Amino acid sequence: MLRTILSFSLCFIFLAGQGQDVDNFDYFANNWNVAGLKDYPRGARISPENAVYLDESNGVVEIRYGTNLTPLSRKEGKLAWEGWMPIMQVQAAEGGIRYDFTIWATPMPDVKEWQKAFDWPTEGENFAVWIRYTATNISSNPARARLHIGIKPTKNYGNHLIDKILAPGESLEQAARYPFFSIKNPDALAAADYKTWFDRTVGYWHGMKNSIALIEVPEKKATDALKAAHVCQMIANDLGEVRGGEGFYDEFYIRDGAYQVMELEEAGMWEAARKSIELYLPRQREDGRFESHTGQFDANGQAPWVLWQYYKMTADRAFLERVYPKMRKSADWTIGTLKGTQNDPDYPRLLPKALADGEYLWAGQNHIVGYDFWNLRGLLVTADVARILGKMDEASELNRIAEQYRSAINAAMQKNGLAHFPPSWELIGTHWGNTETLWPTPIFPKTDSRVTSLVDFLRNDFVGGYSEGTIRWNGFPDVIHPYMGAYTSMADLSLGNDERVVEDFYWYLLHSTAAHAFPEGIFYRSQTAWGHTIPHVTGACNYAIMLRHMLVHEEGDELHLLKAVPDGWLADGKQIRIERLPTWFGNVTMVVKGTKEGVEVKFEGPDREKPARIILHLPDNRKLVNPLPGVLVELRKPQSVQWNFEKVVKQYQAMQVKPVTSVRFGMMTDVHKDIMHDADQRLTSFVKEMTAIQPDFTIHLGDFCQPIAKNREFLGIWNSFPGARYHVLGNHDMDGGFSRDSTVSFYGAKGKFYSFDRGDFHFVVLDANEVNPSPSRPAGYARYIGKEQQDWLRKDLGKSKHPTVVFSHQPLPTGIDNSKEILALLAEAGNANPAGKVISCFNGHDHADQVKKIGDIWFIQVNSMSYDWLGDAYVHKSYPDSIHKNYPAIQYTAPYKDPLWAVVTLSSDGTIKIQGRKSEWVGPSPMELKHPGKGIGLNFSTAIQDTVLSFQLAKHN
Repeated sequence: MLRTILSFSLCFIFLAGQGQDVDNFDYFANNWNVAGLKDYPRGARISPENAVYLDESNGVVEIRYGTNLTPLSRKEGKLAWEGWMPIMQVQAAEGGIRYDFTIWATPMPDVKEWQKAFDWPTEGENFAVWIRYTATNISSNPARARLHIGIKPTKNYGNHLIDKILAPGESLEQAARYPFFSIKNPDALAAADYKTWFDRTVGYWHGMKNSIALIEVPEKKATDALKAAHVCQMIANDLGEVRGGEGFYDEFYIRDGAYQVMELEEAGMWEAARKSIELYLPRQREDGRFESHTGQFDANGQAPWVLWQYYKMTADRAFLERVYPKMRKSADWTIGTLKGTQNDPDYPRLLPKALADGEYLWAGQNHIVGYDFWNLRGLLVTADVARILGKMDEASELNRIAEQYRSAINAAMQKNGLAHFPPSWELIGTHWGNTETLWPTPIFPKTDSRVTSLVDFLRNDFVGGYSEGTIRWNGFPDVIHPYMGAYTSMADLSLGNDERVVEDFYWYLLHSTAAHAFPEGIFYRSQTAWGHTIPHVTGACNYAIMLRHMLVHEEGDELHLLKAVPDGWLADGKQIRIERLPTWFGNVTMVVKGTKEGVEVKFEGPDREKPARIILHLPDNRKLVNPLPGVLVELRKPQSVQWNFEKVVKQYQAMQVKPVTSVRFGMMTDVHKDIMHDADQRLTSFVKEMTAIQPDFTIHLGDFCQPIAKNREFLGIWNSFPGARYHVLGNHDMDGGFSRDSTVSFYGAKGKFYSFDRGDFHFVVLDANEVNPSPSRPAGYARYIGKEQQDWLRKDLGKSKHPTVVFSHQPLPTGIDNSKEILALLAEAGNANPAGKVISCFNGHDHADQVKKIGDIWFIQVNSMSYDWLGDAYVHKSYPDSIHKNYPAIQYTAPYKDPLWAVVTLSSDGTIKIQGRKSEWVGPSPMELKHPGKGIGLNFSTAIQDTVLSFQLAKHN
């Protein structure tokens, strides 16, 4: 076992932002992994703390070591055997003893044909999990080795306890063995030789690697991550069916599966690809629509594309003839559905409203752009198959309908007026299927400005633009989503933006574990893969696909070589090796060597069909040094930034030297329980969302409800949020003659005005409902901040150590009688105490969506959750008579269909990020009612817009 000892003595793993060893960089705080076997339905999850999760019938294996038998923790990271195998290595040290643990899975030792059982659960779904442990005295004195491995809750088997004094240099080694599923006689495993089964495991995975396409690039991390991605897919597959993960998403998704099957094909894993393709076919409903998840329409385009793509990779005409009727039936569903919406007043001849997972639109009330894009792609590939099979009339018909479909999409775009494609035609949601414009096959030309505008918008503007080189996902704040961003990277690859693709590639690689597990979404502030969805199979396969297409990329009838590779891979002494690589045109082999003079390329193939052009892309300072018949060379500019894995790690670490801290809160205002018939439902939606995303606190900005008995149930909804909750008094909260004190008591608020700290920010709640003592005060509701409150505010701001955010119901610049006095107070306090200066003020009251800056302070008007007020002159009915009878004040309003609220993230990097919501009018809009406008610079709106603002932090000497 000397090899094991040496490999551990040379490596150590560090968390994001720590340590020196770039090769073993581990981004994730929750770096889960899996010990498993190809196509077995289950795998053994290995936690960040290196506990091994067996089936519930068995338990969790805990490893403890050292004098006090301390459990392994996250600080003891995981590495993969040889950099990529599903054999996890963990190292710990204490008291002069180094402990090495190796965890892997094999078939049950009593199987009759172990070779076959490695490849498929031929003799049952159970398997064995092995933990080899080695203790070595690395000190110059005798030292005590102590470790324990056992199942929790404690079982009467599988307990391994070592307690022994070791001489300097002495080591001991043994292995624990556990069945994944509980068995009657677990002690029978004890007789199995762990060395034999370890060697068999290594041999199996070597055989798998050697049987498929080879891609090696001159960076170990990139190459090992590719091999590990193949392994991840093999373990997650269940009896031939592509699955999303082990222990999560352990089901078939047509959406994710489309790229998983593509990765199998491009890796040359043909047996797995054939089996997975066949399991697509039963997913077609009687009406023709392909579906794996109820009510989501993108699968109906993805499934035909998967079948078409399989033909492109294999040229299997018999397969194509067999599946074409299913493809045509799918197309007929699309055609019939589009006919059914031709009289839709909003979006004719587009797919109807539906729920959407990726776009995070679960209500089923939106037209999903990505569903239209995928069904358009489905029509186009079905037309291509008809052409291939000689059904020219059908091909012409399908292409004609596809063009009509495209025209309907163009009409919808003209209607919304955007420069880029939105997630839904209602312009809400997070970006997902709408980003798949040029990839995996183009449905729009590269010259379409809406395609390039979308790429630029996602990179620069969406929720503030990319963070850590990665696209945002706005279902939750502070989330990035690497594999979703791969579709934008692939669009840039098609557009020839090689430098963007190369940078994306390294940030994608950065967001992995030291054992090369990839995530789904990431809470990047805490380096956490959301929901512990790691290793995520689509995350892995999209990495493999991206690397493959950077090197070899099909585009129509052309084959592109090195279209987007780092310039460093072409430097003198570097080599790229590709063997047995399947393409649309057959297998290719390529060796690229950097020399002092330039780049030497050897290229063979493709061996089935000749592309119209084979194009080799090189920087103009690294020219081809050898003749390459039949290959056209296109030169590009050298990349301005020389990216590699070490650079991206160091850049990320530099970002963490002064960690960015943030506070996130959920905010709503002006729900008006005593006016709106559905206020309870609106508030419930808000509380459910906040409970899901868990902000640091929630706050409402007033006009909430009157302090009367019948509103206690409504208040209970607010109080059901399991976190900190704050109240601001609104002028209508005292309607009916109630005092401010009685309203505060009813709410259980901290006071009429008060302050609190959260993280590195200070928050102030003001009460702008005091009575102006001036005899010439304006008529109407009280709207004033008196001397007592001003004195308190001045003292509070004077002692604050953090940037301050102010909440009030009325807008401080325009909504109170002494606005100038209060604005001067805020400015003076900021000058006197820069550390506690006010950076922003949020208010409700005006039912408006507006941001403006006065001096150094942002003033943000937050729109009502429920409606805009129109007044007596615009009485109308938006709802049925029964509602207006019971809620007569609604006739004076223009209600919003969906409730509005915002999630605000304040960051110590000097940003205020507001993530709002959009709705639409119920009944006639104010404009349709000829309302002249709100005045004081405010416009009617049914939204709280997403906004990113910046502020200056005080400088400390």
